[in-house]
Amino acid sequence: MALTEAGHTISGPWWTTLRQTAEAEVVEVLFCWPTTQIPAEPVGISGTIVESGTLPARDELFVTLETSDDDSDLGDLGAEAAQIAMIEQANDDGLELVHGSIRQVGVLADDGTPEAIELVIAIQ
Repeated sequence: MALTEAGHTISGPWWTTLRQTAEAEVVEVLFCWPTTQIPAEPVGISGTIVESGTLPARDELFVTLETSDDDSDLGDLGAEAAQIAMIEQANDDGLELVHGSIRQVGVLADDGTPEAIELVIAIQ
């Protein structure tokens, strides 16, 4: 809502990832919404740090996890099993993964309701 209220148009599904900080035992959780343009002015959301940027061009692997109405099928074991299977397949195919690059991307139906999650990992 903060982005649209500031005049920005959402141009795709949200995604999340974890980012390592300078402290080895601390990670940041990033929650991202792509917009048609990078905001020229910072967008303020109370209690958060808002950053703007662009992901670099890269090749990625992904697996889609379809959701049910209550999302019970996206428990930790389902997502973990899918991630392990994707990594094993990449290794079998001789692909080199970019460490720390996994993202969870929301897949939205035409009406904007969530219908799946994609686990995405960058490859070199």
